[in-house]
Amino acid sequence: MRHRCCHTDSMYVNFNQRLESFHDVSEWGWPDQGLELYRRFVPEIADSQQEAMSYALNMTRMTFGTQEELDTSIFRQSIQVYLQHIHGLRDESFSYRHVNQMLTVAMKSFIKSQACKPQAITADDYASMSGMFSEGEKLHVSVIVMETKKQIELTFLSKVVN
Repeated sequence: MRHRCCHTDSMYVNFNQRLESFHDVSEWGWPDQGLELYRRFVPEIADSQQEAMSYALNMTRMTFGTQEELDTSIFRQSIQVYLQHIHGLRDESFSYRHVNQMLTVAMKSFIKSQACKPQAITADDYASMSGMFSEGEKLHVSVIVMETKKQIELTFLSKVVN
């Protein structure tokens, strides 16, 4: 299994769907296999990682921009699944049409940059999302990206260790 993001030169390498196969998270994923492996070997971080990811995905004010009282769970999950997808992980239980319905091209670009090239994010990149998100929502997206990226890295590591 070749890792897609953290090479020795710290450059992100796009997952090539034509040349590489997706890794199905139902065969090896964080909640079922990765988390259990971490609970055995490093229990002091396993549950805290799971709690942080759950909190990031479940915290909500039920808003999106100026709209209020919305169920944003599909939006939040779309961010997570999109990041998994660009790293070669696929969740067959998720309807990928939601990703394109929920995330614009600009949002995907911003999310991908945060996960794969965070050092390249500028104040202008952050400001470009102002028309779509409130300040709190931009921070929430950043937290989801950070926690999902950490979970992806731990999933790959646990697969290699096992």
